Amino acid sequence: MDKPFVKATGRYERPQYGQKQKVGKCLEDQVKKYDSNNDIIACADERRDIYIAKYSEEAIELLQKKGYTHGSMWVPFSNEGWGYEKVIARTYKL
Repeated sequence: MDKPFVKATGRYERPQYGQKQKVGKCLEDQVKKYDSNNDIIACADERRDIYIAKYSEEAIELLQKKGYTHGSMWVPFSNEGWGYEKVIARTYKL
């Protein structure tokens, strides 16, 4: 997946109760779908890996150009305190 999306599969997020939760593969029916929550977009590629990005019209257009459609799915790192900014910083070494 192209920038601004970063791979979430295999990373750990910290839910509000402090337990680490590993981001796994998406469900089979979520392949080539995207969804958003709290200003974060998640999408799932053909290998069932989940990618995330900050919500923007440009990100939605990129997904649509690549054949992705809107669908219902879990959006990792989309709740406060779950570490989205750290994922971005580590990925792009900001």
